[in-house]
Amino acid sequence: MRNRPVLNLIKALFWLVVAALASLVFIAFMNGENPFMIRYEEGDLRVLHQETISEDISSIEIDWTSGGVDILKSTDDKIHIVERSTAELDESKWLKTAVSGETLKITSRNRNVFFFFFWHTPQTFLEIRLPDKLYDEVKLNLPSGLNRIFALDAKTVDIDATSGAQYFDNITADSFRLNMTSGLAVLKDFDVDDLSMTMTSGNLTFTGIASESFRAEMTSGIFNATLRDHAPSTLDFSMTSGQAELFVPADADFKLTLEKTSGSFNADFTNTSNGNTYIHKNGQDDYELSMTSGSLSFHVNN
Repeated sequence: MRNRPVLNLIKALFWLVVAALASLVFIAFMNGENPFMIRYEEGDLRVLHQETISEDISSIEIDWTSGGVDILKSTDDKIHIVERSTAELDESKWLKTAVSGETLKITSRNRNVFFFFFWHTPQTFLEIRLPDKLYDEVKLNLPSGLNRIFALDAKTVDIDATSGAQYFDNITADSFRLNMTSGLAVLKDFDVDDLSMTMTSGNLTFTGIASESFRAEMTSGIFNATLRDHAPSTLDFSMTSGQAELFVPADADFKLTLEKTSGSFNADFTNTSNGNTYIHKNGQDDYELSMTSGSLSFHVNN
């Protein structure tokens, strides 16, 4: 009977530690981080497969299920593909490539990756180096991991990602679409006509030009966008809850319509307002903001 208070104390301490760890994990996910994601250096991985594509390719489709994807610039006029892994894998699990006309398809065959906290079965990582040219279409289905694109020029870029960390740098496109469930996404040095971004929760940052249309939708999390050089003709941003901050360039000339249930809105620009309508300059372009709760700030740069 004397041991019961000690056992109760041990149980209380155990559940206190569990609750603290769960809180840290929850906070990490809310900030767009995956606390269980291990970042591997190239030297820690072993090469499974290497391939060079010499055909003239105008469209690229990648379906990758674990690990991560890096899209880099090639130093010649060929496409170079490397698959790496955290462990040796049977050849039946190596990637599959197929060229049909001018379309290159790359598919991961290492599909049954199992995670248990920090332990997991072998993951595979794709590195593809592309010649510096204009592509018609790039379609990516990215895994929950670290995915990076450095320098890409395409008419259409279409990306689906479940979670993880996405870093996209120096992208030029007529149309760019990102659909992501949760995690971290950093988009910088963009020059696109039409931009569409959707994220359920996490942390999303955009810096660049969206000259025609800018559309972003978040359920919760942190959103930051800095539009440079040319203000878009149309802008549509919606958020259920969270914190958002948008900057548009000095040439912006718009009528902003705000739909707000609760929360705070900061209109950091000269305007004439009537209810939830704010007119800046002549009200030439239509901008729409929608929020259920949270904090939203809209700025016009000088």
